[in-house]
Amino acid sequence: MMIGTPNTNAQGRRTFGYLLNEMIKVKKGTIEPRTLEMYESNSRRFIPKHIMQMQINQIQVGDIADLMKDLTPRLYEELRTIFNQTFKYAIASGVMLHNPIALIPYKKAERENRESLTHEQVEKFLQNIKRPEFDKVR
Repeated sequence: MMIGTPNTNAQGRRTFGYLLNEMIKVKKGTIEPRTLEMYESNSRRFIPKHIMQMQINQIQVGDIADLMKDLTPRLYEELRTIFNQTFKYAIASGVMLHNPIALIPYKKAERENRESLTHEQVEKFLQNIKRPEFDKVR
């Protein structure tokens, strides 16, 4: 799926959106499909069109920092990953020399660890769900 508008001229092939799409194509088959879907969805929804259309080597740290300053921790982490992967792809492709995202701190979002249900709890749940008041749920 194309995230930005495809460009065929040399300048168009150096926009952030174009290189993001290229990076996603390269990653297909090497990372989880759900991760790729998350990259595509978050890119479409949260990376502004003006950044997608910018020449990738013209993007400054401030452009990204301004975009990310008010994001939730989890979205911050996910967008930083998308930017980082795209800039790394551009460097490997010889389009740019440095990664501006390297100057933006990585803040890992807090995750809540949960405990699995015990065998007894699962058995109790399965018995309780058979009760008449849960007919609509079943």
